[in-house]
Amino acid sequence: MTASASVLVVGGGVVGRACARAAAQAGHHVTIVAAPPGATPGASGLPAALLNPYRGRRGAAHPADLYGLERTWAWANELAGEGFTPGVERTGVWRVPDREAQANAWRAQAETDPGLSFIDPEDVDARLHAPFGVMVVRQGGWLRPDVHLAALRASFEASGGHWLEGLVQRVSPDGTRWRVQGDGIDATADVVLLATGAASPPGLPPAVQAVWPDLVRHEGDVRTVQATDLVGLAPVAGGSYAAFADGTAFVGGGHREPGTAADHEKAVRDLHVAWAVPALRDAAVVSVWTGVRAKTTAGRPVVQPLAPGLTAAVGFAGRGFLVAAAAAEAWAAQLSAGRLDRLEL
Repeated sequence: MTASASVLVVGGGVVGRACARAAAQAGHHVTIVAAPPGATPGASGLPAALLNPYRGRRGAAHPADLYGLERTWAWANELAGEGFTPGVERTGVWRVPDREAQANAWRAQAETDPGLSFIDPEDVDARLHAPFGVMVVRQGGWLRPDVHLAALRASFEASGGHWLEGLVQRVSPDGTRWRVQGDGIDATADVVLLATGAASPPGLPPAVQAVWPDLVRHEGDVRTVQATDLVGLAPVAGGSYAAFADGTAFVGGGHREPGTAADHEKAVRDLHVAWAVPALRDAAVVSVWTGVRAKTTAGRPVVQPLAPGLTAAVGFAGRGFLVAAAAAEAWAAQLSAGRLDRLEL
């Protein structure tokens, strides 16, 4: 690895684009190899992504998620300053408790955490069913992935990065460098980052394949539904979620084994978010996005060296847009320092 390394990033999702942008802006010579149009879409292709670090039934926030949100907003400002539309909405996020004990715990949490506030039941928007109140994630929001991804690519290319499209089939050593080969691709680089999401990795040497992180894959949906009466609501988050815009709602949540069929109309009615937002129960489903997400067995994203100069960035399921900027900055800093260590986010 040199002071100004040649870097090849495999994967054009949010993590790949973010890492490529950060490395290019740090002065490295960076190329992305993204899947061509028509290839199986990755999880970054969903129609809406929430930015909410306060997760689970406890409504707790992991420090890495809080920092990730901070850097995501910072990058949104940077992208806007560069003249690109970041596609973010700083709306706050609402968490709706479903029992009194949970509401009491969240209310107490909001009293000590400046990132939170609590709305009592009598003051909640009448369009919500929130008999125990609402916890507000003040700095939360959501984004439109297609717009955000376009801004990341534009910023990357404006920073001197190069964009290629093709299906990578094999990554192998080439002296002290790595060779990446596939459909229309044959390139070498000092450093290769595999940001392949839930997809199986390309062909790797057996010793490298043996240390590939263990991943758990699930399939999930985001439904676009008609929601003309819900304009102005902040996103509602939880085990299921909804974000609202332009007379439509993007409703996601729940997961199943990949390849398992789903009843999308029934699925909306059965989600907790439809309990919290009753108008969603009978909303007409306009379209459904389906994708596979992968998380590590520990549940946290990792950027893990596989061999000198070869790294995997995987396990970002449900957190890619939340922590990609922070992960990219940390990885690019290591790249510039000439030492790539494991990052657990």
